[in-house]
Amino acid sequence: MEIHRLGSSLVLIVNFDEIPLAKLISQHNLDSIIKKYNFNEKKVETDAVGNPIITFSLGSFSNKSGEFLFKKLVIEERKLIINVEGPSSNADTIFSEIKLIFSELAGKSGEDYLKPIVRAVDSECVAQLNFHAEKLIAPDFLEFVKENVLDAATNELSVPKISPELIVFRIEYPLSNDELYDYRVTLSRKEFILSPRQGFPLEERMFASKAPVDTDTHLKLLEGIENIYSK
Repeated sequence: MEIHRLGSSLVLIVNFDEIPLAKLISQHNLDSIIKKYNFNEKKVETDAVGNPIITFSLGSFSNKSGEFLFKKLVIEERKLIINVEGPSSNADTIFSEIKLIFSELAGKSGEDYLKPIVRAVDSECVAQLNFHAEKLIAPDFLEFVKENVLDAATNELSVPKISPELIVFRIEYPLSNDELYDYRVTLSRKEFILSPRQGFPLEERMFASKAPVDTDTHLKLLEGIENIYSK
């Protein structure tokens, strides 16, 4: 497996009244955050009940560990969404940075401040894998599609080609914890996706994948799939 790109997202749901939104939306504080993290874009809007939603896009900062690239930072009444380039550890580092800013504005600190009720991770990967995408399809079904669907789709204007496009598994999270219900938290449906990377011939064996796991786990899953189909 040859990794070409990694991206990750961290979603945190915290207690009401912990994120200092009223102070964050002041122009001075917005400008300070934009300057600190070199954001190119900023948007402030409101949700259905009038609470601010702040979105920063395309930023970066550096520390002794290296450079960290934001794709997006979304701040809501009780939710943070951190979308970054690179491994999941980058999102954790950025959250630690953001927590310091919030702590100063809110006048709060300690281990329990911004302790998430729910912590969800997602990751995406573009990688070259050691098998052809057609191996993901059951051989009998693939043969049927090539022999029957292809013939049925043929017309006098062109000679059609057919190829696998997208493998999707839906992952549901039914609530089994009364505490989440008490906090008025629901868990969204997720998907595990594996598909040939658009813009590349199938012969190059380039894939794009998304999964509701951290990047280390995601890479292990792809390695497991590669081990099955590269034999």
